[in-house]
Amino acid sequence: MQQLYCNQIQRVSINAGPRNEQLYEITRELLNPDLNYVNIRNACAALLNFFCGITGFDPEDKQNQEHCSTAAGLAVSPYAAMSCITDMMRTRNFMMGIQDAILSRRQQYPRDPVLVFYAGTGPFASLLIPLTTVFTPDQLQMVLVDINPISTACVQRIVEDLALQPYVKAIETADATQYKIPEQYQPDILLTETMKAGLLKEPQFTICAHLLPQCKKDPILIPESIAVGLCISRNKNKELSEKKSLASLIRLDRELFDQSLVAQDALKRILEGVLVQFPDDLLDNQHKIVLETSIRIFRAHQLKHNESGLTIPVLLNSFLQECHPLSTWRFRYRISSEPYFEMSKE
Repeated sequence: MQQLYCNQIQRVSINAGPRNEQLYEITRELLNPDLNYVNIRNACAALLNFFCGITGFDPEDKQNQEHCSTAAGLAVSPYAAMSCITDMMRTRNFMMGIQDAILSRRQQYPRDPVLVFYAGTGPFASLLIPLTTVFTPDQLQMVLVDINPISTACVQRIVEDLALQPYVKAIETADATQYKIPEQYQPDILLTETMKAGLLKEPQFTICAHLLPQCKKDPILIPESIAVGLCISRNKNKELSEKKSLASLIRLDRELFDQSLVAQDALKRILEGVLVQFPDDLLDNQHKIVLETSIRIFRAHQLKHNESGLTIPVLLNSFLQECHPLSTWRFRYRISSEPYFEMSKE
C-alpha cells in the first residue's frame, strides 16, 4: 500500500516559486520510501531552516520558550514544538502516514477535497504544510489550530509567503481541549501530535476526547492508535536487554470515544485504573519498571520502540526501591495540568 501510494504522488504546479520548489525537494526526500537515515536527518534540518528563514523565528527569544499550561496538559512552547522537526523518524513517518491517509480518504470520496483539522500546529504546522507540494487545493484543505498566538502568527506568515491561501480554511488561536468545531470545519482527518512518551504531561488524550465526539464524518484519527503499557526491563549485558509486558494501561484510538458500550467500558477501565500483579523476584538492580509507548500513525506507518522521542521507555524512577514488597498495584491515568499515572497499592 505504501509503495503504491508513493508512486502516485507527483509534484503539483499550483505554486511554482523558488521557495515552493525548495519545500518540494525537502518533502520528496522525507516521503522517499527508501530509508536513508543520513538523508532524512539532512532533510529535517533543511525543513527546520526553511521555516525559520520564512518566519524569522528566533529560538533565543524568551517568548518563544514559554510553555502554556492548561487544565488538561502542557502546551509546549513554540521553540519546543519547532524542535520536534529534528526528531527525524517522527517527522518522516508522520508525514508519510498523513499522505497515505489523505489518499485513502480520496479513494472513498474522490470528488471532494480532504479536510485535515490540525490541532496543535506549533509555529510551522510542519507535519502538513509540506504536503501542499504534492496535493492541490482540490485535494487537500486544512484548518490549523494552536493555543499560542506566536505559533499561529508564524503559520500565517508561512501561508502568505508560500501563497497557500487556497489550501487553508482557517488559522485559529484556540485551546483545542475547549474548541467547538463549526459545521464548515468538520474534518475528514483529525491530526494532533501533542504528546510525550507515556502520554505524560501533554494534552493528547483530552484533545482527542474533546474533539472526536464532535466529528460527524467518521474521520481518520492520526495517530490512529497510541498504546501505553507497563513493562519490566532487565539489562542482560552492556548491549542486550530483555523486556516483559506486565499490563496494557491505555490504548488511545478513535473507537475509545465512539459512545459504544465497549468504548465506555474501556474508558472506565482507564480512569478507574488497571490492577497490576508484580512478580515476586524483582529484587536486583538490573530490573527496571518502565512505561512503553507504541504509535500506529496510519496503517503500516508506525513509530517503534526507541525510534523516536515519543517512543522512548519512561523509567518509573525508584519504584522498585521504594515500593517493596510490590505485590498488586493500581495504575490510574490522571488528567491534570500535567497528566500522569497515579500509582496506589491495593
